[in-house]
Amino acid sequence: SEQKLSTALSVGASILGAFFGRKVASSANVGRVATAARSAGRISRESQDVDQAAGSLETVQQRFADLQAELETEIAKVQAELDPVAIALVSIEVKPRKTDTVVSEVALVWQAV
Repeated sequence: SEQKLSTALSVGASILGAFFGRKVASSANVGRVATAARSAGRISRESQDVDQAAGSLETVQQRFADLQAELETEIAKVQAELDPVAIALVSIEVKPRKTDTVVSEVALVWQAV
């Protein structure tokens, strides 16, 4: 906004200087008008860039919200699949073999009654 005001003042001063000065088409007046025009063009491009960035931001925010919702859905699905209460456990009795039994210590334990 400060740039817009500065450009408007520059354009206005250039036009007034051209009409009330000695020469309407002097090189100084033409230079001032050209500088003001370049400044106005730059401000226009910057304004377009800001509008485009705002549109891009909205698109990215919408995509983020969509991904967040998808993530929540996937998390809920995985939690439901891995719920310990929902897992079916089956008991299997395995009888020990003599070769699987190793005695490393023998101890005597008693309890006084």
